Parts: sequence; structure tokens; C-alpha cells
Amino acid sequence: MSQSSHWKYALLLSASFAMMPLALAQEAGEDADEQETSRALPTVTVTAQRTEESLQSVPIAITAVGGEQMQDLGITNVDDLALHSPGVNIKTDFGAANPNIFIRGVGISDFNANVTGAVGVYIDEVYTASPAAQLFQFFDAERVEILRGPQGTLYGRNTTAGALNFVSRKPTDEISANLYAEYGNYNALTVEGGIGGPIAGDKLKGRISGILAQRDGTLDNTYQGGQAPSELNDRSSWGLRGQLEFTPSETVNFLGSLYTGSSDASALQSQHRGLLDPVTFALCMPVPTQSGICIDPLGYTDADGDSFKGQYDAPSKETIDFWGATLKADIDLGDYTLTSVTAYQDVDRHTIFDGDQSPNSFLVPIHDPESNQFSEEIRLVSPTDKRFRWIAGAFYFEEDLNFNGSFDLFRTVRPAIEAAAAGLTPDQLAMSPGGFVNGYNPLGGADLATALGNPIFAFPSQVVEYGYDQTVETWALFGQSYLDLTDDLTLTLGLRYSEEDRTFDSFSQTVERPADIIIPLVQTSAALGNNETSFDDLSYRAALEWQATDDIFLYGSISQASKSGGFNGAVLLAQAQATPFDDETLTAYEAGIKSDLLDGTLRLNATAFYYDYEDLQVYILVNSGGLPQQVLTNAAAAEVSGIELEALAQPIDNLQLSLGVALLDSEFKDFEVPASVGIALQDFTGNSLPYSPEVSINAAANYRIDLSNGGEIRLGGDLAYQDRAFVDPGNTPRLATDDYTLLGLHATYRPPASNWEFGIWGRNVTDEEYVAYTVDLSDFGVDYVQFGDPATYGVSLRFNY
Repeated sequence: MSQSSHWKYALLLSASFAMMPLALAQEAGEDADEQETSRALPTVTVTAQRTEESLQSVPIAITAVGGEQMQDLGITNVDDLALHSPGVNIKTDFGAANPNIFIRGVGISDFNANVTGAVGVYIDEVYTASPAAQLFQFFDAERVEILRGPQGTLYGRNTTAGALNFVSRKPTDEISANLYAEYGNYNALTVEGGIGGPIAGDKLKGRISGILAQRDGTLDNTYQGGQAPSELNDRSSWGLRGQLEFTPSETVNFLGSLYTGSSDASALQSQHRGLLDPVTFALCMPVPTQSGICIDPLGYTDADGDSFKGQYDAPSKETIDFWGATLKADIDLGDYTLTSVTAYQDVDRHTIFDGDQSPNSFLVPIHDPESNQFSEEIRLVSPTDKRFRWIAGAFYFEEDLNFNGSFDLFRTVRPAIEAAAAGLTPDQLAMSPGGFVNGYNPLGGADLATALGNPIFAFPSQVVEYGYDQTVETWALFGQSYLDLTDDLTLTLGLRYSEEDRTFDSFSQTVERPADIIIPLVQTSAALGNNETSFDDLSYRAALEWQATDDIFLYGSISQASKSGGFNGAVLLAQAQATPFDDETLTAYEAGIKSDLLDGTLRLNATAFYYDYEDLQVYILVNSGGLPQQVLTNAAAAEVSGIELEALAQPIDNLQLSLGVALLDSEFKDFEVPASVGIALQDFTGNSLPYSPEVSINAAANYRIDLSNGGEIRLGGDLAYQDRAFVDPGNTPRLATDDYTLLGLHATYRPPASNWEFGIWGRNVTDEEYVAYTVDLSDFGVDYVQFGDPATYGVSLRFNY
């Protein structure tokens, strides 16, 4: 389907949805005013601009998802948000706790531990740098706010794509408790709950909450001769949060939070797709788009035809331990409010997995990052009832990251190399101990000299160890003002000045076979003078908002934000790759409308935007006939444009409908990768940005049946559609994700006068198989192919007090 066809389809769907409430209203006739009012949609409060405001009066494109809605949709971590948010795409590879978040096509697909994303993730106002730390805190939610577009002034650090605001439930004035539990196939169990209330009158309140989430693996390992478990891609994690709120006087409030969590499961494993011709060892032509056709360098092919089965020999394990603490202080200074948010977080992660996705062992990565961060933000807010209002503040952040990793290369081939070195003939070699899986011998029947010309022997087997210590220190001053030009017209102006210093000391070495050191390994250090870099930036925002009527709000804005540059955290094979990449700058132009129509029963919001990118940071996994190389560089210019629609309607009593549509067009306007970075010259100008689907749609319907005995039944369904997307700057067709449509269903029953609810649910109920992402390792003769989760279903229990 062409891009224009996609857009026409989505626009027609949007228009049809928007007309639905009107058609239903005409069919039903005119209702009494108070009946219309009873169906009016509730006000949604957000804190996107650091103060509480109605969603419908904030000049930013925002999606807000409430806590119980997250439970019904199965959202337990940041990965799950993409299915229910227009324009959001989340990729997870090289470890289940390693999400790369894209909003409106803006993000970076680098999987290394020191990567800085383009989406700022804020947990209770605390910027959370480590992707692994984000895993444990999406529970006991009041809501999640997804801010689309650059948020450089109020959020600052690395928010060129946008920001995710997670807001947890806080201690309450009276005793309150909640519990949600669900059990499903794959022995999936999630239990989430919290209890809170007063401890010492109105002076001291508390809340404690937690989550336990576990599931058997969805990927069956049919090879029993290695160290990998029989089931892979399982889940097992828990999180705990304790909060104390102390109010010593009417003008001072302290909120302290201590949180921790742990995960112990298999690492994320993918499907194997061989790329080599079994006779010539050249790339198969045409290059395959499915498994079971071609082989990898050791002759293996995954021919079972099952997207949730494979053969894996290497250990697969990912463990994460995390803890943190936050102290927020609010001081009422009369007309002004002073806020301080102080936080510390510490996370340790260990990941080992089968990198070749096969029963042979020629690529086994190990990643061991340990990081800790400290942050402090101070804000002063002026009176909110004045014609001129402002917020000003200062921010400090420091992160220390220690990383140790290794790649165990070609271990299966070592017996052959050693036998060949001992002068064995090919026939003798085929009979030697340590043979290959399925009896395959990569030396074949050729003479030894020809056999050793096989590409697999270009690099003798060895273990490459590498690591680094990275320190990031940044500070910023920021302010944003709001001037009411008239009663209905407001001008917003914001500025933020930031400075950042990075140091990066790395090492790499080849061990086990020191005589075979033939890989040119590059390092950074103070002695070499290539381990430090600094950045400064002035971000701004200007917006004009017009409350045209009580129910229609229009705005236009121009904003600029940047993402700091840094160092490549991969194994470096060329000196040029050790050169820091530059910071990126995004200038965004946006116009939007937010409206509550039909007596408040239809909420219709739309946004159009255009992005002008300079020095966009791009990750490239380069396969050029040797070892794959990871390159971090800058695209000189790129453009992104799009339209978004969000609608929420209650056309009749007890029925609520929602729709979100995102239409996207992206292009590298100037992106030529020079040979100076250690790879061949490549020109990606004119290609689409990675993970930028042209169309994404999410929709939901919920209907409540009021029973005569006072109980109620709720029926609901949700749908998520995403168009095919390229995953690499080269727009390689075989690597593109599939388009997919996922359907979820749920039903709950609440007995009369009860705090309990009982439910059943299903997600991806049509069991759609779709490629969620791929990784190109053609230098190793294989692709990783990761499929989305299969159909899941189960029962649920909810309690609120």
C-alpha cells in the first residue's frame, strides 16, 4: 500500500469517527441539557508544564493514560506504551531491559549502555537516565503523560523527541488501598497493589506499594545440548516503593520516596535467519526474508517454521538490581512556591545471551553496566492568578557509568582451527572431537588451503574484552513565562541554558589466544587526549494560545531543543570512531486545536508539526565483509512532518469510544557517511528515518451495563495498528518491521455495593505474528528477527478501598 493510500485511509477513519457522535445524537434526537451534561467527559489534569492544568488548555500534544486504564491494557513497563500511544515506537534488543524510545520518528537505536535517548523519562519528576531503571517503576500509577515534541525549556536534558512523565499515587488523607492481580497463559502472574493513609494526623502520611510480575517463556528452545534453558523470553521481576509525606506547617511539605526492584529472567532471544548460500558461502540471492532458506557460516538454518521455537546453546540470563531515593520539598512563600526535587538512583545489570541465535557458539555477548546518578532541581513558581506568570529554576545532574563487556567469538570453530594447525587432513578433521552441530563441517571436502579461505576463518577464535568508565556532569538554568495579552490570548516564552561535560576512558583487549590478535582495537584515555568533550546549548520555546470559545483552544508554537553528543560505547575498530559525535539540534513548528464538542461528549484534539533537524545523531551497524562495526555519527540535515488526531467520545450513556491516529513523513535531507569514520563511503540522503511508520492507529471502546441488582458489567476492546517501518538508515527492505493489527478484549463484573471486580481479558487475541524489529549481522551471515508477543489471555481481580 502506498504512502498516499495509508494517509487517505487514516484520514477517512478519523473523519468517520469524528462524525459518529453527531450521527448518534441526530438519531437519538435532542436530549435535555442536564442529560447531555451527565454524559460530559471528565476533566483530565496533567502536570506537563510543572503545574497542574487541564489537558485541554496546555499548548502541547499530550496523551494521558490513567492507572486503571494501564492495568486493563496490560501496561506494566515503558515497552507496553507504544501500542496505545499515537506516534510512539519502542524497540527493545540486546536485553529485555534496554528500550529505545521513538516519538514522531525521533530517537536512536543504539543498544550500548552509555546511549542517551531522545525521550526524557521522568519518574515522579526525576529524570531517569538508565533504561534498566525504568523497568521497575511503572506501577501503582496515577497516570502516565506522553509529551510529544521537544521539551527543551522545562525538561531540558535530551528531550528532542519528547518526554514520558510517570506519576505515582501519593499518600492520602484517609486510609486507601488498591489491589490488581491477573493470571494468564504461560503461567503469567501480575500482582500490583498499595495501601496508604494518615500515620500521625494531618502531619504525617504514608503509602507503600509494590508489583510482582512473572511469566514463563514464550520461546521454546528445542536444542538440549547447551547451557540455554528450555524456555526463553520469560519474565520475573518485582518492585517496591515506600512514601512518607510530612507537613510540619501549612507552608511546608516534604515527600520522601524510597524505591527498589529486581529482575531475574532470561535475556531476550530472537529468531535465527541464515543469509549464506550453503555451497558458495556468499550471500543468498535474493537475500531471504524468512528463516529456513539459507545457512549461517556454520551451516545451521532454523527450518522449523515456528516463530516461537529455535535452537540455542549459550547461557541466556539477564539480572538487574535497582534502588533509589527521592526527596521533594514544597515551600509556600506567600504568593510564590519554591520546590526542590533531590534524587539518587543506582542500577546494576548483567546480561549474557546467545548472540548467534543458534545451537553453535560463535557469538556470545556479555554486558555488565553499573551506573549511579544524582540530580537536583529547584523551581520557583510565581502566583498563578496574575496576568503575567512565570516559572524559573536550576538543574544539576551527574551520572557515573562503569561498563565491562565481552564478545566470545567463534568458540565452536576452535577445534577445527587447532586441528588444522596440527596438520590434519579434512577427512581426519571431520572425525575429530568437538564436531559441529548436525555433523556440519565448515571445512567441507575441499583441500585445507581452500577450506581455510572460508570467511569464518578470517578472524581466529578469541574473546574480545572491552569496557569504559563514563562520567556525565551537566547543569542548567531555565525559565518560562506566560503573558495574557487579552482574556483569551496568551503568549508563552521559555529559555534554557545548559552545559555538559563528559569523560570517557575505555579499554579493549583480545584474550585467550594472544598470538592471534589481529583485530585493531581502539581506546580512549587522558594519556591519549581523546577522552573528554563538552557541550553547551540555549534551548527556547515560543507559543501563542487562543481560547477561541469555552470549548475550543488553539495554539501555535516554535521550539528548539538539543541532545548532547558523546562517545561510542561499542568495540571500536577505527581511530575515527573514537572521535566524539556532535550534539543534535531540533527546531519544531507545531499548530494544534483542542476541543470539547457536543456539550462535552466529544473531545477532539489535532496537531500538525514540522521538524527541521541539524546534526541528527544516527546509529549504524555496518557490515562490510569483516567484523560488524558500530558507528555513531551525525546526519547533517533531516526533516519530519506529520499530523496527529486524538478523539474521545461518549455518544450514548455508558459507551465511551477513543481513537488516536498519527501520520508521519520523514527524510534524511543530507546524510553522507564519510569513509573517515572507518567504513566505506555511504550516502543515505533521501531515505526515511529508522522506526518512522507512516501510519499508526490506536482505538478503544468501552461499554458499561448497569444491572438491576446494582452491580455492573463492563465490556471493552482495544485495537493497535502500525505500518511497516525501516529499522536502519539504509532502508534495507528485508530488515523492515511488519505492519500489524493487534486486538485486545476485556470484560469485568462488579457485584452490588462491592469494592471488588472480577474480569477476563485477552491481548493480541487474533494471535497475529509480526516482526517487531530486526538486527543485521550479515558479516556473521545471520539476521536477528524478533517477533511480538503471541496471544495471551487470562483472568483478573481488582479491589479498591
